[in-house]
Amino acid sequence: MLNTRLWTGLRALAVALVVGGGFASIAHASPIVVYATSGNVGSDESAGVTGPAVISFRGIPDAEQKGDGTINTPSNLSLGQFQVIPLTEGGQAHYEKTPFQITFVPQQVNGGSPDPITPPKIELTGTITGDVAGTNQVPQLDASFDTADVKFRTGDYLNTLSILNPNLSLVPANTNGGRTTVQAHLETVYSPLGSSGGSSNEQQTPEPTTIAVFLTAAAGLGLRRRLQAGR
Repeated sequence: MLNTRLWTGLRALAVALVVGGGFASIAHASPIVVYATSGNVGSDESAGVTGPAVISFRGIPDAEQKGDGTINTPSNLSLGQFQVIPLTEGGQAHYEKTPFQITFVPQQVNGGSPDPITPPKIELTGTITGDVAGTNQVPQLDASFDTADVKFRTGDYLNTLSILNPNLSLVPANTNGGRTTVQAHLETVYSPLGSSGGSSNEQQTPEPTTIAVFLTAAAGLGLRRRLQAGR
């Protein structure tokens, strides 16, 4: 009876270690990220603009946009929307390499506040060129990003934020309310601080399954010796 109980306890320990390791791997494999964004078009109202400024940027979260800035990575996501407002009849505006910037703010990773965030300010920049006339616009009103992706760290995670369309054509004011969504992709990889070469600690320490097998084998040898000594 004693031997049976001992073996049962050892097997339960091994199962617990394996299952616990599985849950840890799942947590690292698909981090949940809560984020917000903000942005602006032009460093001031007249930067690169002839005529009235009619293009703005709406960040996340926004009550009129779907989603609340929470995603399971890796995943596509919205960074917000450019919006073109209508001009009065006969009105015109010209944008000539007008600068814009979008700031991405990671608020939580897997329920915790990320620390550190490096670099502390995560920005995507670019320029807008084209014309707006009345409630319509010339088809070539484009927002061109300076770079297609940006890399940053959030605590124990390395991230790559990639713009899906680095040359984005903006819709006119009479289409979808003049709103054009900026779509991106976020890849988040578990890579603890202080690990060699940016690799995960999981690569430097034994896997839970390996530990469970080792402990079970060691306990089995100890039990065998006790049984042999008792004969």
